[in-house]
Amino acid sequence: MAGLASASALSSVFDEVILLERDNLPAQVEALPAKRGGVPQFQQPHVMLCGGLRLCEDLFGGFKDNLRKAGAQDVDWLKDCSVWDFGGYMEPMPQDEPSPLESVGATRKLMEHTAREIVSTKDNITLRSGAVVSGLRYSDGSATVSGVVLKDGEQIPADFVVDASGRNSKLSEWLQASGHSAPPQEVINSGLGYGTRTYQMPEHWFREHGWKAATISPRPHSGRQGLLLPVEDDRWQLIMTGMAGDHPPTDEEGYLEFARSLPQLDIYDAIRQAEPIGPVYTYSRTENIRRRYEKVELPAGVCVLGDAAASFNPIYGQGMTVGIKAAILLRDLLQKRLATGARFSTDKRTELLQGFGKEYQAALAALQDFPWTVATGDDEKHLQALGKLPAKKKTAGETFINWYFLQAIKCAMHDYKVRSEIFTVNHMMVEPSALFSPSIASKVALISLKDAWGNLTAAG
Repeated sequence: MAGLASASALSSVFDEVILLERDNLPAQVEALPAKRGGVPQFQQPHVMLCGGLRLCEDLFGGFKDNLRKAGAQDVDWLKDCSVWDFGGYMEPMPQDEPSPLESVGATRKLMEHTAREIVSTKDNITLRSGAVVSGLRYSDGSATVSGVVLKDGEQIPADFVVDASGRNSKLSEWLQASGHSAPPQEVINSGLGYGTRTYQMPEHWFREHGWKAATISPRPHSGRQGLLLPVEDDRWQLIMTGMAGDHPPTDEEGYLEFARSLPQLDIYDAIRQAEPIGPVYTYSRTENIRRRYEKVELPAGVCVLGDAAASFNPIYGQGMTVGIKAAILLRDLLQKRLATGARFSTDKRTELLQGFGKEYQAALAALQDFPWTVATGDDEKHLQALGKLPAKKKTAGETFINWYFLQAIKCAMHDYKVRSEIFTVNHMMVEPSALFSPSIASKVALISLKDAWGNLTAAG
């Protein structure tokens, strides 16, 4: 998705954009394979956060409506989603309240195909399938990237190259081979593994039960969790996870038993009544990897975004939205270097791109900070609870932030307005600072006083 988003974003800056896709993709969504070499997590559930869905209308006009026409399910994450956390249910938003988190549920296959169809209508974008990039072209020695080389030897010249090739990016290796420094890399690996299966949703389920999505969190005790997500054709995709090698099995009995072992039985009861479709798909490449390209000097004419720059544990559902935001950031920074309404000009290439890689990667790093903190912070807590990672010494500021967010979640268990604020932050609709508004802070203070009083009473 980051590649499609980048192509669409750059089509407003460059006269010609070529999107190279390593997999051979059929024209019809029904013909897409269950597995794709270029997207190893292709068959796993993907959530388009509401912040990303809103931005998709900028890059892929009509995206949400087209998903609906293809059978995607409407879902409101505040009204239609049962959330079990800290040993209880979060209070849902009343049905008559206006919600900021109305969305659609669809598979990665349908979302990507829908975006590709929209991008393919742009006159200045060329989509090429089965094009495996094996390296970079250079000019001025290795100071400037001037295109790419394909596996079959074909060379494609370009004024600007964007690496959106995902977790399997080879850019770092290519840069090293030409004498450039590899970026520093951070890795946090919780050992989380997925087991995913598709089910046909029982008829009238939503009317009878009041929810069409469910999430069961392992907090306050770390361990297994489950997410049941609505997708097209009135189906569910169930993803269950375990950490540190405790992964869902793939056999029928074992998978169902894993569901029954979750801290709450809603998902288990739901899939017992649903018809399974296809096998259980597993996935275990869930480590958080951040390649700090902002800390090295890149050759002119290249930048990197999406999972190729930072890939997050997919369980938090941030990857596609961060990739879309990164593409829009790239477009906006390039347009700032151009005269109003102007397009990129090859004869001014050196002037326009001088220092741009450093500028963009630094801005991208700032954009990635919050989702990285969310993903790695939770993963580290789970590992520490399992005894797999020693506790890290935190600064006073980090300790306060962790405490505050934990208290805010406790408030959300019984206050749908706090839940709404937390979810809009998690869906990247608003900045995290929104959780420090007076209305939220006062509720955090109140629940903290109640906790303190309860502890004093228990001690007495």
